[in-house]
Amino acid sequence: MTSRRDGDSGTGTVDQRSAPVATTRLPLIPGWLAVLGPGAVAIGGLMAGGLFFPWSIVVGCVLAAVFAERAAFFAVAVQPPLITAIAVAGGVFVGGQPLLSGAAQLAETFPYLGVTIVAVLVVLGVRWFATARLEKRALSAV
Repeated sequence: MTSRRDGDSGTGTVDQRSAPVATTRLPLIPGWLAVLGPGAVAIGGLMAGGLFFPWSIVVGCVLAAVFAERAAFFAVAVQPPLITAIAVAGGVFVGGQPLLSGAAQLAETFPYLGVTIVAVLVVLGVRWFATARLEKRALSAV
């Protein structure tokens, strides 16, 4: 037994008004994963030390911007400095490092953090305008 959509004549074609509009071909991740994923990657980079920490923030946050659902754009946009501060503060308290050492590590990540914020905002801006354009085109076609 098969069910038909409204407007489906059974010939394999579906009326365009009842077909869902595909705004992207990327597999999107929910907002909670777009925030927790880069946080976990940053903590792993912090434990590895050296250049792994700043690069883990860059890679995790940019990938979250590429794959996050549109509803999570704000959370993804503000997460690079928050993740950095939380990871460094956690490393200071859990690792028993002196506070000055944590502040120095936070200062060392500033150039990477600035580049990450700009990259995330550019990716989110491109995705925002691209999906808005696709939705506008789909609405004008109906």
